[in-house]
Amino acid sequence: MIRSASASTPSSALSSSPVFAMSSSELREVAKTLKELEKGVMPPVLLQIIAEYAARGEIVVKLEKKILIANGRNALPLKDPRGIAIQDDILVIPECGVQRIQVWNHRDWSFQYITQFEPAKQSAPMCAIIDKDEFYVSDFGQAIIGVFQLSDGKLKRTFGKHQLQCPCGLAILNDELFIGEHVPHRVSIWNRHSGSPIRDITGLGFNHIYVAIYDKQLFISDSALNKIFIYNPKDGERLKTIETKQLPTGILVHGDEIFNGSNSGFDVYSRITGEHLRSFPELEGVYGMCMRFEQLLVAESHANQLLLFD
Repeated sequence: MIRSASASTPSSALSSSPVFAMSSSELREVAKTLKELEKGVMPPVLLQIIAEYAARGEIVVKLEKKILIANGRNALPLKDPRGIAIQDDILVIPECGVQRIQVWNHRDWSFQYITQFEPAKQSAPMCAIIDKDEFYVSDFGQAIIGVFQLSDGKLKRTFGKHQLQCPCGLAILNDELFIGEHVPHRVSIWNRHSGSPIRDITGLGFNHIYVAIYDKQLFISDSALNKIFIYNPKDGERLKTIETKQLPTGILVHGDEIFNGSNSGFDVYSRITGEHLRSFPELEGVYGMCMRFEQLLVAESHANQLLLFD
């Protein structure tokens, strides 16, 4: 099943003007779907949350696709969400379209809005990655990396000015930050504490480059060359190349599977063999994905919403 959480106006406005006006037949469909879900492994707390949304007329159910579309509690309208990141109960959402970063609480799937802030007027936050009590954001517009305090979003430091060019994807391995750069066709590796460049992986395509680290391997999603590259992150040796079915964007590796976004959905590949396993089409620009408790959270950028997959 797929659940979708898209942000809305503050809760004070929801009670008087629900986002979706639902007919009685649509509400009956919601009730029917909830009964079907109760037969499965759906956590009771999520059922309660869905029921609350339905009672307020803020949920739409498309039974043929089993998609639930709801609104983040007390949240601001999402606009072009990109490389999302999650740690424990905290979800960080860079919004490239409005030069903003939102922070939500993901506890019990409630998507409770915590705060939002704007890095700078010329910013274009593309990807976030969380490490303990701080998170990193690639700023495509200012060509820098911003490091923020997770508790309050306060900017702690920046690095890469006049050195980075259109940074996009981010990944962390120990003390090193891997940054996919759009213009110079490379992944640059930096000391994430000192903000000093260490080395580069070059020879990549001219387009947005997204990266992921899993099992001490570096995965590079190259939308210009229609490939996923797997590297040894220490010596830059290319270990494997996977041909993709669509122009790849955001990338996530979990277990033996590679989840690779595109402008029209996302595909899943075997990390071991490179074989294409399955597709999730008809989505509008998947530029960010993260995993929590075996559930896949997807940023559908062009539709301005998040999708939660069981």
